Amino acid sequence: MFFLLPLAYGSIFGALILIASLLFKKFHKPSISKATTYVGIVVGVGTIIYSIQVIRGFEGAFFGLVGLTINIESIIILLFLSHSIKKQTDLTT
Repeated sequence: MFFLLPLAYGSIFGALILIASLLFKKFHKPSISKATTYVGIVVGVGTIIYSIQVIRGFEGAFFGLVGLTINIESIIILLFLSHSIKKQTDLTT
């Protein structure tokens, strides 16, 4: 139970990042869609630093796992977007 809740909260935030980046990719330039993943990485790192410095104990570990999940999912989404943008530019040239 201790590991499932942080992973669930981080996955919800990761899903929001994915939806926002896909919407930006559809309606704007593809380079703007990467901005949401950069924000996700910054939020994840900030959450980890906050959990280490301010919150200690099991609650700090909980928030640290949330931040770690956000970082992992943001990096995966960034790689996914980079690969799909390169694929689109290769097809158009």
